[in-house]
Amino acid sequence: MTKPTILLVDDTPSILKALDEILTAENYRVLTSPDGLNAMTILKQHQDDIHLVITDLKMPKMDGHELIQRMPTFLHTPMAVIILSGFYKVTNEALKLGTGEHVILYDALLKPPNLEELFQSIKEAIALTIKRRQSIHEIDMKMYLSYN
Repeated sequence: MTKPTILLVDDTPSILKALDEILTAENYRVLTSPDGLNAMTILKQHQDDIHLVITDLKMPKMDGHELIQRMPTFLHTPMAVIILSGFYKVTNEALKLGTGEHVILYDALLKPPNLEELFQSIKEAIALTIKRRQSIHEIDMKMYLSYN
């Protein structure tokens, strides 16, 4: 199996760099984005390859709330999201955004994250993405076979 891919979205370069290095060392493929607008472009181009989005909420151009709200409009495959924010209240509000068919709002963690908690959450979120994608593929296959 290929390495799971994580898209990191944060406007603080030092956080992006540190998380990129940590997650790469943990055997993940990592893509980075400095804001939600750029992340949306990356997601549109590579959504089949990305298993998880880890996003900050407070960012210029497009914040994490808007990114999460827009994801259902262009995703054609399920994807987990973990919010990583320095604001507990904002994080709780973000969890209330809910999830759609293709957006799995999995967890919200405070910055700086406890690495054990982060690794566990990442592992579970990616497993959920893979399971949801397999389930949809099985449903599509059954529908296809029933029509032919």
